[in-house]
Amino acid sequence: MEPTGSEGDGRRSANQRGSTPRERSSVWLLPVLIAVLACSPRSAPLAPSPAKPESALVPLHFVVATPTVLPPDRSLHLAGNVAALGAWRPDAVKLARGEDGKWRVDVAVERDAPLEFKFTLGSWIEVEMAANGADIANRRHLAHDEATLELVVARFAVASATTPATLPTPPASTVLDPARLRHHAGFGPKSGLPARPIHVWLPLEYARDTTARFPVLYLHDGQNCFDAATAFAGREWQVDETCDRLVAAGVIPPRIVVAIENSAERIGEYSPTAVARHPGSGRAAAHARLLLDEVKPFVDATYRTRPERAATAVGGSSLGGLVSLWLVHEHPETFAAAAALSPALGWDERWIHRCFTEQPPEPLARIWLDMGTREWGDATPEQARRTDEWLADLAAFAEVLASNGLAAGVGFAARTFEGAIHDESAWAARFEDVLRFLFAAPP
Repeated sequence: MEPTGSEGDGRRSANQRGSTPRERSSVWLLPVLIAVLACSPRSAPLAPSPAKPESALVPLHFVVATPTVLPPDRSLHLAGNVAALGAWRPDAVKLARGEDGKWRVDVAVERDAPLEFKFTLGSWIEVEMAANGADIANRRHLAHDEATLELVVARFAVASATTPATLPTPPASTVLDPARLRHHAGFGPKSGLPARPIHVWLPLEYARDTTARFPVLYLHDGQNCFDAATAFAGREWQVDETCDRLVAAGVIPPRIVVAIENSAERIGEYSPTAVARHPGSGRAAAHARLLLDEVKPFVDATYRTRPERAATAVGGSSLGGLVSLWLVHEHPETFAAAAALSPALGWDERWIHRCFTEQPPEPLARIWLDMGTREWGDATPEQARRTDEWLADLAAFAEVLASNGLAAGVGFAARTFEGAIHDESAWAARFEDVLRFLFAAPP
């Protein structure tokens, strides 16, 4: 959810940078030279992208996930300390509900304004709260540059007896076979990251053949993989159902799936480079330590896995797709395949493109890429522009992979899905295609 979306996944276009072609070539010379040196395994992040010209107002794009899908007659509101945020009126700034269940609004505030704000359901008696029902401090953001703020509301205050709350009951669990989904908590602190659980899905064959060992697929945003009760907006990827169906049909060999939950620092953990408009970004190296030094050793020691590279894959969506591609680039000795659904390929002016261009991973990994043709919608010019950018990023990165020596349709796939948006349901609908391409059993 990037989430997400994504999820700070957008990028600036050339016409926003406000320079002529000759100026852009000179401005870009040093960062390009840095990129050549920096894109090596276990390298430091590239230098930040060139700054945009200063202006009096800064655009902010709010993308907000709520704990449950709000009924049609309820709306989400933004209340903050400046006029553009409603001057603390709880119902002043109304967000629009998107097809993906997330809420959005764009505002413009004075540059470098120190913002404070909260979300409400239209009144202070239904203000956002912590997951345990406690009050929370005002959210804060320093508006130095244009930014997409991807935020999650844990819950709302219960309304008074005279104004009853109308939030629906959370969805029931949809796990196919709870006995085959194991849960383990506490991963992250050893790598300097917040603690989070992992969820391990075992194929039926795991209990049937107690001597067999199994390949492993590691997935990001693990709370969305198996269960509507934990997934964003009650929409899950149906990984368990899809894996079981394809294994039973003999399409793919049985495989263990390890789903790693994200944390409140999702954008930081899933982004390879630090970008000024996303404070805390650029912590993918710490996320790699979490996966390689904490999660994978535990899984290999606890379950009958095949720990070798040829049997290890990684995947995710949006920024989770970006960090999966980064992992196969930086750690090609560990991962033989990557699935990147709706990946944020434009992050930091196509940083991942430069890395694969300047130094292809050795050995090469098998890679799945995809994008929806309505990724960010098309109701407004801004939505259509952003969707077009992401589709262009996909086509450009496919060319990079081809130049690396991967054969289209064999070494990599770059698919578009008509009408699909940036949403868990869309990714669930094509997860079978992902599994077929990456893991299909030989004829």
